[in-house]
Amino acid sequence: MSFSLPAALRRLKPQRMSGTLVPRREDELPFVAPAAESGFELLLDTCVYIDVVQGRTPPEVDEMLRALTC
Repeated sequence: MSFSLPAALRRLKPQRMSGTLVPRREDELPFVAPAAESGFELLLDTCVYIDVVQGRTPPEVDEMLRALTC
């Protein structure tokens, strides 16, 4: 079994994490299907609420939110 001090410190002090976050390519991101169907529930993240209030959600997401139970 090996021990890595930098890895252990990252777990204890995540603010000291080095490096940058790299966004995924658009073709790797999950998108909403064109036709939203009702029948299942969603648990929305806070950023969804913020995007809806600011009017930054695509029409497909708005349609899905109207059709599904949140």
